[in-house]
Amino acid sequence: MHIPSLAPGAPIPEKARAIAYKAREAYGLVWVCLAEPAMPFPEWPDDAWNRPDHRVILVNTYDWKASAGRVVENAMDFSHFNFVHLGYTELADGPVIKPYEVTKTERGLNYAYDDGHLLRDYVIEFPFIVHDRKSVVKVGNVKTWSDNEESKPGDITCLSFLSAPIDDTFTRIYVFVGRNHSLDKADAQFTGGFDTVMEQDRVIVETQRPEQIPVSISEELHIRFPDAGAVQYRRMLRDLDKAEAFVP
Repeated sequence: MHIPSLAPGAPIPEKARAIAYKAREAYGLVWVCLAEPAMPFPEWPDDAWNRPDHRVILVNTYDWKASAGRVVENAMDFSHFNFVHLGYTELADGPVIKPYEVTKTERGLNYAYDDGHLLRDYVIEFPFIVHDRKSVVKVGNVKTWSDNEESKPGDITCLSFLSAPIDDTFTRIYVFVGRNHSLDKADAQFTGGFDTVMEQDRVIVETQRPEQIPVSISEELHIRFPDAGAVQYRRMLRDLDKAEAFVP
């Protein structure tokens, strides 16, 4: 290494170096680890990305003026479906949320909700990835745009939201849809309503204040069953915040 403006033999300043980060290409994206310790590398539900009997596609990217935490909480929440997304992705049994269990894993959180038509199995890869894996459990009235008139029990459609924080109040969302059915049909039949649904969410999430999720869970109102997943997510953010505070 040589800096032309330095005298011959002068030591090279320690800061005159490139900073290397761990990086990996997967799922059509480049992933970069900006700090240690690194979280376990994300896994795709059902290993759908690599299976010939599944199809996964990138629907679109969306830029929101919101923190990644707020974006993730929106993707985690299903209690707003019958209000914000009326006519697009409603819960088949109505807006009142039944009790459900939230499990903490080494990667994040898991919880599931059965509305009588779809079993929605949520896989949260902490901190900023949400997979909403929807399995048809009973054929009936179509309630989501990702269903069709030929839906049958066992059909799986997985909506995946990968939130990349650009800064504290700006997030780029990569949205994927995967399925194990209707592989001979056009992808547009399963992605056509996404821009509308994401826009319905955006106008709400961008107005949330403060932009960052409060560290203290008690600072905002939570309803016992609708917000069970969000409460656990906020506890994990709080624990992460405390851990980072003690990093030397």
